[in-house]
Amino acid sequence: MKSGMAIATNQPTADSLSLNERSVETTIHDMRNPRPEAVAVYELEVLICRIAEGETRGRAANLPLPESRGATVREVLQMVIQAARGMINECLARDSQIPWIEPAALAEENESRFVVPLVM
Repeated sequence: MKSGMAIATNQPTADSLSLNERSVETTIHDMRNPRPEAVAVYELEVLICRIAEGETRGRAANLPLPESRGATVREVLQMVIQAARGMINECLARDSQIPWIEPAALAEENESRFVVPLVM
């Protein structure tokens, strides 16, 4: 087959469908790919530091959360994210403001900054 040749198919195009057929097609598409409800995305800033071999410390830079400690960066990130989600969900449930720290805490010399989007 030469490149650029069109292949004829028996599939209807959007232009050839009646309004009613397009509506059914759209409805079927929407059932397969439902539109998500409105969601909020919050930006959590996490500061991570290796303390010693096998020990890592992490803290939220923009929320008042306790420091977390674990064996790996991943473990500490998960702990800080879980604590942040808990705090945000609690604030939302009470219809109160989320206590963001502004400006966020600065990273110390030995800390790495991670920005984590929290989809709630």
